[in-house]
Amino acid sequence: MTFLLASGWTTLLYFGFFVRSKYRTVKPPYERFVLFAMAGMLSTIPAAYFNARVLNDTALNFFETPDIRMGVLGVFLAPGLGEEFWKMAAGLLVVSCLNRRSRPVQPAECVLGFAVVGMAFAVIENIWSYGDGGAAYLLLRGLIAVPLHTSMCMLHGVGVLLYWKRRRAWPLYVFYLTTALLHGLWDVASIYGSSVREIWLPLSVIAVYTLAISVWCAVPERQAQPQGLSA
Repeated sequence: MTFLLASGWTTLLYFGFFVRSKYRTVKPPYERFVLFAMAGMLSTIPAAYFNARVLNDTALNFFETPDIRMGVLGVFLAPGLGEEFWKMAAGLLVVSCLNRRSRPVQPAECVLGFAVVGMAFAVIENIWSYGDGGAAYLLLRGLIAVPLHTSMCMLHGVGVLLYWKRRRAWPLYVFYLTTALLHGLWDVASIYGSSVREIWLPLSVIAVYTLAISVWCAVPERQAQPQGLSA
């Protein structure tokens, strides 16, 4: 239990803050968020497989290659493009399935659902990839990795909102590539920026928390249209 709480303690704070701050008007059934959480956990499987292929089968192993350029490319390809693709696809699948039911997904519910995808992904990643680092390290990742994945997924949710509103696919591509770039920059600085890490980490943590709260504040609490996100 201690190990599990250390891996995902900030997800409880994040979810509690988001729900308490905005869900006075549109309160979705909480079992919907279970679906988003399951999707987030399952999305770690293809993401981990893709990362393993990049690390083990190519010259883009960003932990071992002496060529920094190849390592940076590997960072943007695996954690950046790879992880953000599977998280966005998982959330979009859940939203698409829920919109076929009698109660379509509302805007704030969509963004929070994607946030749950990011939280679940981060918790499984902590347990799966960094569990041997000890409780203190997991607690630290709760302050860093969890808000990063949550913020990126909230941007995915905004992209999906715009996709349904405009009936154009370009928001999906724009927000996907934006999150992949931001995630890649984060990991490049974390892996290769040893000389600036003491400054980078606190500033980046503040940045992702600010991003998540700003996105959440911008999402309308009331439903934006009578039919939610459905056609």
